[in-house]
Amino acid sequence: MIKRINPTRHKIESSNKDSIATWLDVLTGMLVMSETQRAQVRDELEDHLRSRVDDLLIIGKTESQAIQIAVTELGETAELAKLITHAHTRTHSRRKIMNASLIVVALAGMSFGGFTFINGTNSPAATPNSSGAVPAIVIDDNNKRDEQSHEFNIENASVNEILTSIAEAFGKKFEQSIGASQHPLAGYLASNIGTLKGTYTYDQAISKFKTIFSEGYFQYQIVSTNDTILVQSYLEYQRDQVETRVYPNPSWINQINDQRSYADSLQSLLGVKYDLEFTSIQIIGQSIVVAAPPDIHDEVVKFSVELEKVIGKRAADLDLKRALAEEQMQARRILSEHEFAVRTAKQIAKRAEKIQLIQIEYDEVRDHLLTIKDQISMIRSETVAIDNLVNQNKITMDEYRTKISSLKNAQMKLDFEQSEVEERYYYLRTRLLESEYANLFEGLD
Repeated sequence: MIKRINPTRHKIESSNKDSIATWLDVLTGMLVMSETQRAQVRDELEDHLRSRVDDLLIIGKTESQAIQIAVTELGETAELAKLITHAHTRTHSRRKIMNASLIVVALAGMSFGGFTFINGTNSPAATPNSSGAVPAIVIDDNNKRDEQSHEFNIENASVNEILTSIAEAFGKKFEQSIGASQHPLAGYLASNIGTLKGTYTYDQAISKFKTIFSEGYFQYQIVSTNDTILVQSYLEYQRDQVETRVYPNPSWINQINDQRSYADSLQSLLGVKYDLEFTSIQIIGQSIVVAAPPDIHDEVVKFSVELEKVIGKRAADLDLKRALAEEQMQARRILSEHEFAVRTAKQIAKRAEKIQLIQIEYDEVRDHLLTIKDQISMIRSETVAIDNLVNQNKITMDEYRTKISSLKNAQMKLDFEQSEVEERYYYLRTRLLESEYANLFEGLD
């Protein structure tokens, strides 16, 4: 049975990685054993916790969520201390401790063994808790599940069937989001056929699956959690990635019109490289608020850094500009009003002509870059079409290999050409930025 869910976000109290050290201090303080043994247990648990946090970060959890989940999985502190002490007393076996699977229920918030993990200032705390909750702990001496391998012998099965088999093999659930259950993605998941044979760990099985059924071509996303394989539509996944960040106005912006121009320029430049369907850029007060996926935020930061380089260069030249300004004042006293006006007009015209040439080349390079991207998109579409033809036995494998090889060669050339064109594009964009904001720095004189 495939369970369909509507993925939502849950607010988790913020934390930091020092919280792990605080919790380990509390736990090891409860252990009835020598200092050497305590140090060994602490090292083992810290290694396990931080590895688990890294795994959870990879699948999209925030740092605070990852720490909370990792510590919660180990169990209630006092009971865990008793369990570890008992294990050392019986066997002193390192494997017994680290292979114990602790399943915890009825934990209130982030409370462990009478200690509250996070205080009101988002920093670690160790204050008594009188909740009195006693968790249930089940011990399993088997190796950790995510390190096990499973042999698969699946032929002519759909996406749904193969993912269900992988989930069952590793003790997980297979679920579809609401978007994945709708046409046309639902039809692809139910009808597209493939084969999975061999012995794989969980990560290897998912990796092999993705080579058979491309996420990018069919606009879906696999999200793995500790106990679930979730299939989302690409749109749902992108919405889940959206983060809202607030950026201060650059220091040189003094008027609302300059602020609007900056925000509009930012959105226009991002639109060349990214699809802005999941991006919103708004002016609120003295700030620029951007709601977007992380890669777009990275580009916003990069844009700001590049602009700061321009500003820094201008600031470094300020003393020179002041000296030149003094010379210009002397020249203005000598020149007649008419001569000065003529000279100024020529300078403005010459500068405008240079800027116009840069703008023309920038527009040509931008159009060229968009054309390359369209060609790459067409190649990807052709690849999908050829995949469908071979899956439907409408072409032979030799024809399939020939066509795919030709498309790959074409895309390789386009990728190289795109890299060169993008380099020229960014150079021209910087030159335009310098000219666009030059008038702001002239006012500093």
